[in-house]
Amino acid sequence: MPAHPIRVILRVLAATVLWTVEMNAFSQEGVKVETPGFDLEKLSKPPAFIAADGLTEEGVHGIFYDGIPYRGKPTKVFAYYGLPSNELVSEEQTSEAPRKCPGVVLIHGGGGTAFAEWVRLWNRRGYAAIAMDV
Repeated sequence: MPAHPIRVILRVLAATVLWTVEMNAFSQEGVKVETPGFDLEKLSKPPAFIAADGLTEEGVHGIFYDGIPYRGKPTKVFAYYGLPSNELVSEEQTSEAPRKCPGVVLIHGGGGTAFAEWVRLWNRRGYAAIAMDV
């Protein structure tokens, strides 16, 4: 069964976070140092998410996904996500196969706000996109 599109986007997000943590774990000399406070195995998995009812805009979907706990309490992060139109997907792909396309993770739109328009802009360029409100 094909992966749900948001799961694919969230995996890209998780991989980006993991890559960033790993890259920051290297010192100037290229020697790996410890990354205390990060569960890298957990960060490599997509977080749980729910639809953000009433927060969907034209062409994009709003979701809340599980964030990193703050002071021991669970957090939810709001994000818009979207996929490119079918015209931009390879003709070789069938409706039964998962849609393959590049993805972009928009950390925030400025002032810590997710912008639906940024997601639509990248969708029009053929990218899956997620913009989070962090």
